[in-house]
Amino acid sequence: MHKLALSFKGKVIHEFSSYCQFFIYLSDLITKVAIVFLFSFITLLHKFLSVTDHDLAMYVGMYIASVIIWGMLLLKLNISRKEIFGKSKFDIYFMGLLTIALVSVLLSDDRVKGVFGSTGTWSFSIITYLSVAVIYYITSILFRYSRGIKWLAIAFLGSILVPSIYHMNIVLQDKSANNLDYFRYAVMTIPLTIGVIFTFKKLVLRVISFITLLLNLFLVAYYSRFLSGSMFILNVGVLSLFILFYFSFWVKNSRMLVDFLKGILSNFQNIKTLKKELSKKKKELVVFAMMLFMALWILGFAIYAVNYFNNNIGSFLFSWMREDIDKIDGIGMWIIGKNDLSKVFSSFEMINVLANYGIFGFVIWVLLMASAIYISSKLTLKLLYIGNFRNIILLSSIYVTFFMIFLNFLLSRFSPLTFIMLIYTSSVLAIISDLIDRKEMYKLPDCRKTVAISDKIFRIILSILVIAFIGLGIVGILTGLDKGIF
Repeated sequence: MHKLALSFKGKVIHEFSSYCQFFIYLSDLITKVAIVFLFSFITLLHKFLSVTDHDLAMYVGMYIASVIIWGMLLLKLNISRKEIFGKSKFDIYFMGLLTIALVSVLLSDDRVKGVFGSTGTWSFSIITYLSVAVIYYITSILFRYSRGIKWLAIAFLGSILVPSIYHMNIVLQDKSANNLDYFRYAVMTIPLTIGVIFTFKKLVLRVISFITLLLNLFLVAYYSRFLSGSMFILNVGVLSLFILFYFSFWVKNSRMLVDFLKGILSNFQNIKTLKKELSKKKKELVVFAMMLFMALWILGFAIYAVNYFNNNIGSFLFSWMREDIDKIDGIGMWIIGKNDLSKVFSSFEMINVLANYGIFGFVIWVLLMASAIYISSKLTLKLLYIGNFRNIILLSSIYVTFFMIFLNFLLSRFSPLTFIMLIYTSSVLAIISDLIDRKEMYKLPDCRKTVAISDKIFRIILSILVIAFIGLGIVGILTGLDKGIF
């Protein structure tokens, strides 16, 4: 059977069994490009949209990307006429968030604001939750192969390198200028940037990754005086990783260390016997000394983090929380939420979720974070025992990043960049988990060999309608932006 082939400079990139499969490949390619473009250039969208608020520009970019992704998904379904939906690791949590948001909006006094949000409430509007869920799901499905992680890693580097160069240029022109939302994001990306460096095998990509990390660290250090909260979250995230490793070592070597300590205590009064015992157990002595050093180091790090919190954050954090709780009329409606996104909002995402989506929405958010932290810690320890160093670094950075996102949820607001970080880390973790569990990877679906003329015409008409839907969706979002609906 004759096969179609897509080639570049004489090299065959992909072969297709039919035109149908080629068009499916093309729709998936457009979707992937849209996702990579969103990750890489979201921080510069305010340059192309007629809006002064950087957050709104980034949210609009997410909405437009989700419309393109939805359209391409419908187009793919129309062309293939086969089951194309798979399962992903965190589907149930994102669906739970959407369900709670939908119910809350139906009960809202102002449903338009509940759907689209307004200044200060975009992060917990239903259109944001829908966009985040769609982008996460399609990313975790379409990039579910080993090379897909590398493409996502390149997109992630773009999300740091492009704005780093942009903000470096601003710093050189005006040293007083700053964009705190981006720099908070820059702090959160430090662990994952280190992990991504070890994802690449090519020297060029590693050098670019290292340069990106240096630019990021320079900007964070330059504006560190404005980033006390983010630096505390980074410290706690790194500390949690060391604690995870420490207790895993104890569990792994518990019997050996207990026997070693029993031997020391039983011969403690007899110096000669004790020296003889220690000379026989040099390995156990080294492990015990390492564990003791790690315990002291973790304790010192924890004391430093507590002091940093008390001196830089704690004095005003809890007073801000009390003020925000009073501002949204206390906690009387937190069981079901106030369902009113159009009025007051808090500086803490946790309080916003409780006030608008109630305890159920809060529990779903906590379960999402806790599940991601558990899965990433489990996979990290699994690879640690195997000795897979490169992937340990990546998974460790994902674990720390999820821990930081969770702390950000409790202690700060979610910006569009925080959602991008959540989408990215959730997708990569879901893909890695599926690769380790050897689940079904991404592949092009087969198409029917013979299709009736009437069915072909119907598919063409429906495809045209889907493309029109994408265009109208994008125009509708931009029109809503101009008319102040968001």
